[in-house]
Amino acid sequence: MAANKASLLQILLCLGMVFGGSLAIYGGSAVDVCDYPGIAALVAGDTNVVLCSGVTQSGDTLLVPELCRIAIISQVTVSDVLVKYGNGDNEITLAQGSIPDGTLSDGVWTITLPSPLEGDCSDPPPAYDSSTSLDLNSCEMVGFGADSLSAQLYDKSYANAVSVTGCTSTACCDAIRPTITSIVSYIMDDSVPLNCLTSPGAPCSVADVGAPIYCDDTSGQKVAIGLTGSAPCEPGQTFVVHDLTGEDPDVKFGISARR
Repeated sequence: MAANKASLLQILLCLGMVFGGSLAIYGGSAVDVCDYPGIAALVAGDTNVVLCSGVTQSGDTLLVPELCRIAIISQVTVSDVLVKYGNGDNEITLAQGSIPDGTLSDGVWTITLPSPLEGDCSDPPPAYDSSTSLDLNSCEMVGFGADSLSAQLYDKSYANAVSVTGCTSTACCDAIRPTITSIVSYIMDDSVPLNCLTSPGAPCSVADVGAPIYCDDTSGQKVAIGLTGSAPCEPGQTFVVHDLTGEDPDVKFGISARR
């Protein structure tokens, strides 16, 4: 399937929504960020608004979706961007006026941070490989946001988690294929590896884009297998996830958007 690039207008509209604030994951429950290794919030330094979420890959790299890259590049023209991680009090500054180093591949931007992550709860999640055995009934989406439109600022106590499951058939993923590059989903390119999930809750704003999907392995460790890519804000609706497993068929949810 040929790649469908989002229009410049769509991107600008998305960014307008980013800077308008964020809501917590709908239907989620408050969690301790230290229980989810590597989770990070990207926060505007001038307003403290959550731009998006991401997950660390090592001591000095961070993974975020392509839309988050656009938001960061836009934000550093006016202020620093703060990477909040660990117990929520730790942060690394992406300085105003300087685009962070990074590599964009398959819809995911790998940022090289200006300094390594240090402090409490700063370890990245275990690396996924094809030998990893996961409990697919344990999977959760975890992200940051605010609990009301009048409280749109970053607060570590607003980390929320909600269970997720794979689509019961490929039809649920195929049904949303025509809209995955729309303003609703925030996917810049539908040729990248994407999985499909459902949940009793829902991602509800651009701030939830990048919210990591964690599943427990057989030893109980939480492994990041994807980054949230859309935000329907309707419980039970299918949403898409940027794949972090190298398209491993053992953790394929629904059907990949890549043909």
